[in-house]
Amino acid sequence: MRKARFIPFAALVMAWTVLGAQIKPGLLWKDDQGHDIHAHGGNIIKVGATFYWYGENTRDLAVPGMEYGAFNGVRCYSSTDFQTWHSEGIVCAPTSSGALSKHLIAYRPKVLHNSATSKYVMILSECCGDATGGVLNTGHLVYALSTTPTGPFVYQKTENPANRNVMDMTVFTDDDGTGYVIYSDGNDGITIDRLSSDYLSVAQRVVHIPSTGMGNCEEGPSMVKVNGRYFLTNSWCSYWNPNQNHYRSAPGISGPWSDNQDGTLGNTDTYKSQGGYILTITGSSGSTRIYMGDRWDCPQNACDLSMSKYVWLPLSFSGSTMSMSWYDTWYLDVQKGTWSAQPTGIDRGNDRLRAATAHENIAAGRSFDIRGKRLAGKCARGIRIISDGWRNLPAME
Repeated sequence: MRKARFIPFAALVMAWTVLGAQIKPGLLWKDDQGHDIHAHGGNIIKVGATFYWYGENTRDLAVPGMEYGAFNGVRCYSSTDFQTWHSEGIVCAPTSSGALSKHLIAYRPKVLHNSATSKYVMILSECCGDATGGVLNTGHLVYALSTTPTGPFVYQKTENPANRNVMDMTVFTDDDGTGYVIYSDGNDGITIDRLSSDYLSVAQRVVHIPSTGMGNCEEGPSMVKVNGRYFLTNSWCSYWNPNQNHYRSAPGISGPWSDNQDGTLGNTDTYKSQGGYILTITGSSGSTRIYMGDRWDCPQNACDLSMSKYVWLPLSFSGSTMSMSWYDTWYLDVQKGTWSAQPTGIDRGNDRLRAATAHENIAAGRSFDIRGKRLAGKCARGIRIISDGWRNLPAME
């Protein structure tokens, strides 16, 4: 009888390395402690070998009368492999009063690292409120500052650039380090403003892009630069309900930008999501641009934002066009900066190490060898012992 083959630990490590980060869009992902990740409407920066993911803390929203959800702080998660995320806790906490009051609505937090000042700048959109926190009739930008990526971020100022109504907001850093804030201008078009050299205020209006279509209302902006060309993506305005995101492209950040869309992304509801940031992962073999979208849990506007999901998908570019397709699972190699719809394997003569099979079996605690044969006895127990230490590998499931 043919003996079952035991997978040595080194082979398990190799299988994980080859597979890369496994991303499953449309799910409520877990951190390395098994808790739901709460980081919506945010962004990711990389410092050294570590990724830092910031977003709205949608856990335990409990201020009565706050239609959109009161400011509940900003959470941060860190990862070195883009697969396993560790909670760094609340890095910008709500206060009892003032600009970051829990009675106001502050949302879509974004963090920029300023290489000139060596500081970390958080920018949020803020609006609305109640009698306790005060009412802001128009939207503002709020700035907070930290000396480390994990905070604490301390409030600096509130700004209403050119007396505009700042709503959904994102940030973008150009190749020369110039920072920009991009926002829905009263839902009546998109405005791009250049930030000051320390990123703590708006220095200059770059361009306002009028909206055409869907009630002349756009929100959910994000921007990326590919091969010297700028791409601006947005959703239309349909409250919490998803619609088809669209994009414009231009040779410069000041344009010329079309008043209307240049193309659409995904299907008719952008796979039930809304965008807000595009992350670029650059490695030894290229760059992958990732659409970071949120699937808001708000059916018929009966919101439970704590149950909102994450929709991250790879973007494709060709000249002045971009596109996005759905994948139930896709794989990111953060070292190479490449992605694949299928896991890669290693060819060893007549044997083929199936990295995907190895990873999924280990993660599920199943006892299989590299050819999918079920193991028994001591071999199976050995695999189970090793798998206990790998239980958190599919952190995005």
